Amino acid sequence: MSAAERSSASVQAIATLLSHPWYQNANSLALYYPVGSEADTSALLTAAIQDRKRIYLPTILHRNGRLLFVRYRNDCDLSRRRHGIPQPRPTASREIARSRQLDLVVIPLLGFDSQCHRIGSGAGYYDRSFDFRIASARPRPRLVGLAF
Repeated sequence: MSAAERSSASVQAIATLLSHPWYQNANSLALYYPVGSEADTSALLTAAIQDRKRIYLPTILHRNGRLLFVRYRNDCDLSRRRHGIPQPRPTASREIARSRQLDLVVIPLLGFDSQCHRIGSGAGYYDRSFDFRIASARPRPRLVGLAF
């Protein structure tokens, strides 16, 4: 896809998500900063700020291969860390959410297979962070994969 096609598709995907009850009913929302050819979530970030959602961005703070989610605010300090992904630095432990505490998580996909299994970039951080959902009927957090 060209940059213009990715931009247009990102806008369409975000518009669809914004109208979905999972987004509308979520109080806490985890997003990602796009890298490479991932779908752009900047319009979703802007809308979530306007909608007064608690926004979290993933960060890798531990070597256990799982993500923690750090509260995003307009004035937070983002630094490029592992894999060149902008990540916030927590300034207090209350700014950190574990994956089980979130209402909705938007996850980047490179694609998906015929059973809707996620195909990511290969590091497995999201898979490990939400593996508790495999053995649980718990609907929270809702996981939404964003792909073209």
